[in-house]
Parts: sequence; structure tokens; C-alpha cells
Amino acid sequence: MPSSNVALRIAAFPLIVAAGVMVFAFWPGTASPSADPHVETKFPSISVVRADTGAIASRVRVTGTLVARSLSMVRVELDGARVVELAAEVGDVVAKGDLLARLDGTTIEIERQGNEARLNRANAAIDQAQSAIEDAEAAHERSRSDLERARKLSAKGVVSDATLEEKIYSERSTGSALEAARHGLRLAKADRDILLSERRDIETRLAWTTVSAPVDGLVLQRNINFGSPAARSGDDLFVIADHGTVEMEGRIPQMDLARIGQGAAAEIHVPGYRQAFAGTVRLIKPELTSAGRMGIVRIALEADVPLPIGAFARGEVVVGHHAAVLVPSSAVISKDGRAEVYVVEGDVVHPRAVATGLRSGEMVEIVSGLDAGETVVLKSARFLDDGDRIEPVDSLAGIASAGAVSMAAGE
Repeated sequence: MPSSNVALRIAAFPLIVAAGVMVFAFWPGTASPSADPHVETKFPSISVVRADTGAIASRVRVTGTLVARSLSMVRVELDGARVVELAAEVGDVVAKGDLLARLDGTTIEIERQGNEARLNRANAAIDQAQSAIEDAEAAHERSRSDLERARKLSAKGVVSDATLEEKIYSERSTGSALEAARHGLRLAKADRDILLSERRDIETRLAWTTVSAPVDGLVLQRNINFGSPAARSGDDLFVIADHGTVEMEGRIPQMDLARIGQGAAAEIHVPGYRQAFAGTVRLIKPELTSAGRMGIVRIALEADVPLPIGAFARGEVVVGHHAAVLVPSSAVISKDGRAEVYVVEGDVVHPRAVATGLRSGEMVEIVSGLDAGETVVLKSARFLDDGDRIEPVDSLAGIASAGAVSMAAGE
């Protein structure tokens, strides 16, 4: 038995030696005998950018509501006429003159037919009066000729005085008849004028039964129903946003109102829409609100999609530009409640506290702590420590293009 145990220990010795060699080879800090001391150590490649000087926009925040630039109220001039047709609904886009609704005009049509009959009779009376005038003029002309002839013959003693008196009376009678005929024509024409005036009133009321859009625009309200009576003293039948133009009525604190000028550029966001809408300050109201002393501005929007009236909106108005040291916002990290950037000196990074200012797109203003021309880590600064060595990868072109886009959006 002792001899067998020794044999086992001798057999296991080579395995123990081999394991020891492997452990020694891979022990930390132990270099391989074949390692090349001239091989250069590789450091992580990190994107870096240079802080540069550029213009940044100063902005004022604005919140408010989307409203129609101007409204057209469609009312009815007829009392009691029932709605017999509805041709427009809320949300419809209409053109000037488009049918919105039609009112019952049966009673007015009956009036029109009666007026037309009376007008035909008045025209016939005028024709009759004109014929009577023609007859009276002919009779008067004959009587005048007879009188002139009788006077000549009376001077020669051929015609008696009685005959002459008869001719004088006849001439006067036909003259009176002519004047009466002319007066009758004037009365007939006056009657026709009255009927024509009534006709115009009837046609106007008939036109009122057709309710049309007064302008191009968007129907915001419809306050009538089929079969309901319309009333002059009631609500507007329709409310139309002129030309469908929607703008923002925004509120701005009094302290910022003086910084805003008419025509200032704005960028407006409406919940539910991914894109921002460019805008321009169109109007600054001269009166502040009694509650909160807020200034009111109207901002015209450049929207290629329909926007809902009454929707909440928020945004910023550009009030000026100034020169500043700019870096991409990804280069600034927050650590222990303060802003930091990692400054690159050669291939070594060091954290540095900075004070930030305005933001414009992807760029942020550095108020203090960093000078233009210094190089900072673009991204991944959170994974670095003070004194770490890196292989810098210049991203200057990227920051230049980002800054150009930012400034274009801010201007």
C-alpha cells in the first residue's frame, strides 16, 4: 500500500507543475516572456468639438389659444321662416356665395305672384292711358284746326258768332280731355311704381330665404336645425372664420411685453401636432388684462394643416440676438446639481464647471467657465474620469452644421 501511494504522487506531479505555470502566466501584472515592449497602448476614441462664438436668439415664452383672425356672423332677416334645407355643417370649408341653408319662402312666393298680377294690370292701365292720350291729342288737334278756320270765316262774315262759340268750346273741351288723359297716365305710372317697389321688397325677402356664405372660410358654428323657425333677434345662424385663417392669441407677462415688436418671429407648438409652426407677431394689443396684468399678442401662423379653434398653444417669440460661446447641448452634463463639460487638453480630459445660458435648438450658451476655441468632449462624458486619456476624434464639421441649423430656426 505505501508503494502505491508514492506512485500516485509521482504520476500527479507533472499536472501540478503545468497548472502552476499557467497560473503564473496569467497572474495580474505578470508579462508574457514573448510580449513586445514597443507595442503602443490604444485609448478609447471619443468625439470632441471646439467651443465657438456665434449668435443666439433671446426668446420670450408665450402661451395662449388658437383663434380665428376674423369672424363673419351669418344672420337671418326673416322672422318665423322655417329651415327647409341645410347645406353646410360645422367644419366645412365654404366659398363666398355657397349655399348654407334655405328657408321656407312659400308665403312670400304667393305675395310675388299677386304682385305680378297687379303689376300686369298696372301696365295694361298705362297702355290704355297712353292710347287715350293719343286719341285726346288727335281730337284736340282737330278742334284747334276747326277753331282757326271758323275764326277766319267769321272775320269774312261767313260763319255766325254762335258757330264760332261752339268751336271755341269744343277746343277747350278737347284740351281738358287731353289733360285728363295725361293725368290718368301719371296715376297709372305711379301705381306701377308702387307695385314695382313692392316687387323689390318681395324679391329681397325671397333672396333672404337663401342663406349664403358671405366670405371664403371655415364654418365654426351652426345654430339652426332643420324645421326650426329663424328669428332676426336670435343667435347667428352660422359663424365662419374668414378665409379659414387661424392664429394664436397669446399672453405675455408685462415685464416681457416691451421687448416684443410687431413682426417678430415666433415658433409655436400645438399639442397633438409633431411639427412646430412658424409665426409672426401681427398685433400687440395696447391694453393689459385686468387679471394678471398680461399683455395680449396675435401671432399669425404658417400652417399647412387645419388647426382647431380653441386649442391650447405655447411657444417662443424671438426678441433679439447676441454673440455667445456655444457648444452642443450633448457636451454639457449635470453633476451634483451643476453643469460641467469635459475639457480636452492634448489627449487628457478634465471636468470643468460652467454656467449655461440660453438654448437654441441643439446649441447651448456658455456664460462662463469656457472660452471660445477650447475643445470639449461631445458625448459620453459621463463615462470619463478626471485625467483619463482618450483618442480625440474631431467633430468640428458636425457642430458647424448643427449651429447653422439652430440659428436658421432661431432667426
